[in-house]
Amino acid sequence: ITAFKVYPNPAKNEINFQVNNFSNNFNVDIFNVTGKKIIEATIRISNPKLDISSLSKGVYLLNIKDFSTTLKFVKL
Repeated sequence: ITAFKVYPNPAKNEINFQVNNFSNNFNVDIFNVTGKKIIEATIRISNPKLDISSLSKGVYLLNIKDFSTTLKFVKL
């Protein structure tokens, strides 16, 4: 079983991923609240961070495709 954590939430410039029992890169999408895809990225397991500084303040959905999971986060 793979366990992961996304932090900080709320976030200002980047979000970090803590992934246990998973050794591959993984893909994420960020959507705004209207469902528009804003960011599509591959997260490198060697440096599991995502720059979100270009996003406007607000609420976003983070879809971690490889884990079939969607989380809500707030950009400050």
